[in-house]
Amino acid sequence: MLEATSIEYDSHGTPRRGYVLSTAVEEIAKHIRAAVDELKRAKFGAFGFDMVPDQCDRGGNERMAWHTMSCWLTGVISGHLDASASLTDAIAWFYRKRADALDLGLSGRVMSRVTTSLAIAAGYDGLRELLPYVLDAHGPGSRLSVRRDPTTKVSRPRRAGATA
Repeated sequence: MLEATSIEYDSHGTPRRGYVLSTAVEEIAKHIRAAVDELKRAKFGAFGFDMVPDQCDRGGNERMAWHTMSCWLTGVISGHLDASASLTDAIAWFYRKRADALDLGLSGRVMSRVTTSLAIAAGYDGLRELLPYVLDAHGPGSRLSVRRDPTTKVSRPRRAGATA
């Protein structure tokens, strides 16, 4: 005879009553997107390794920002980097380069704002379980809410193209 087992729902990736996944994701993702936006506006370059935004096609700076953020998140979540690690440390770890050989070309003010956003995101319980969701560049929204919101007019075609 099979015994009934109780399932504990303590994982952030597990749906349950009173827990809205999109709300939990957005609490973390808004800080990640803020850091990416800061990097995009800075038009930074990762000199010292083989990906320079100027050599990418249109949108290269945004891709570079998301890539750098993904390197940092991967390093922190895997335990290879401390949450206080810099973006330079993350790139050096990911590409197995010397950190002192890299220059991201970011001002101290930009790095400070990015570091603040990352520290907040890294402090959230559940970051590991929610990782694929927090990397969604377009943010939350149901199909209907996105279609009704005029501010999503630009990102809707981009998102549709990403799934095609």
